[in-house]
Amino acid sequence: MYQEAESLLCCESWPSAHQLLPLAQQHLSCICDVKEVGDDLYYRLNDQKVIAFLRVCTHRALAAFQSHSPASIAGLSTEDQQMYVLRFLKEYVPAMWHDKLVESYGIDLKAFNSGDSAGTVRPALATVNQPLADTAEKRPKLDPKEAARKKAEETRAAAAAAKLKKDAAGTKKISSFFSAKKT
Repeated sequence: MYQEAESLLCCESWPSAHQLLPLAQQHLSCICDVKEVGDDLYYRLNDQKVIAFLRVCTHRALAAFQSHSPASIAGLSTEDQQMYVLRFLKEYVPAMWHDKLVESYGIDLKAFNSGDSAGTVRPALATVNQPLADTAEKRPKLDPKEAARKKAEETRAAAAAAKLKKDAAGTKKISSFFSAKKT
């Protein structure tokens, strides 16, 4: 059933939800079918669009883990990285949508919920629904200790560069060379 955006954001438990109306009207088309009648827009939730949106969020989350927290997924295979991100998102996505998201990757839901990562990807579905990790940038597997060592080296290099910059900023003025010597 198609509804107006105002009725979608009418929530008694959250009276200020209507303040999201301008933002929601811009982005509802990402997850809803839109029907225009005259000057009015009506929306109907589309499960396929929601899953596609959640897959994009999953891809972005994996990219964020790879670039900002490589030690958290170091040493994991691409499938295990995908499972890690899906488990992370479970805290933020309603159970119904999370289950559909997991199934969209061809992962057995019972095995996923039991925490078993071995053999959870069904090969037939994995080829149809391209695994998330294949779309991400390939990186070599790092031992957690090695990843921590590299991060420490990067931190030390950044500190040394900051020190050089500070030392350069504190150099003497040219006029100090032409003043009288203090004895």
